[in-house]
Amino acid sequence: MTDGLWGLLIVDNKPEAWGNLYDDELTFSVVDWYQTTGENIKNWYLSENNSESIPPFPQSILINGKGSYPCRQLQNASSNHTPCSQTPIAPLTYEVIKGLTYRIRVLSAASARLFTFSIDNHTLQCIEVDGIDTEVSEPVDNVLLSAGWRYSFIVHMNVKNASSGSEFYVRAKLRPAAYGDDVSNPQINSHPEFVQTTAFAILR
Repeated sequence: MTDGLWGLLIVDNKPEAWGNLYDDELTFSVVDWYQTTGENIKNWYLSENNSESIPPFPQSILINGKGSYPCRQLQNASSNHTPCSQTPIAPLTYEVIKGLTYRIRVLSAASARLFTFSIDNHTLQCIEVDGIDTEVSEPVDNVLLSAGWRYSFIVHMNVKNASSGSEFYVRAKLRPAAYGDDVSNPQINSHPEFVQTTAFAILR
């Protein structure tokens, strides 16, 4: 998603190996979003100022194109930033049905960064990686997402004591770079300290 338009194209296997395991499906894409071009990101990453090859720090994290941006903090800190509205945008919300089982498709359309993906109070059972069906995995609480990685998970909406209207957060959390994210070093994002490093969606 570094430059230009993007979207998701889902090609179903016929016959589908695990179609009998779920009732419906949902799709999530995760992105590290930058207010610059892919060429600028590449040049910054390869520059002498980045001798430790620390990946760029994004301006925001997005789930299905929605995220948050620290407009108020940036306006107070600097006059040289991209104008934006301070009106909050509601996170992506999917209505789900208690007792049903869902196939959750997850794609990282990131340019550079890694994420941890999870759903509060639910486990993830992998059934597909990069278009290849797998054996049903043991359930896990979260998974690592790198650029271009694609997964499908089985998720059961069976949380005990969940009432009508209960909400569960879907989280994509930015993982620290291998050498750490030292926000005091020069970064392609001039104010990385303001970035909300976890993006949210909601299952209701």
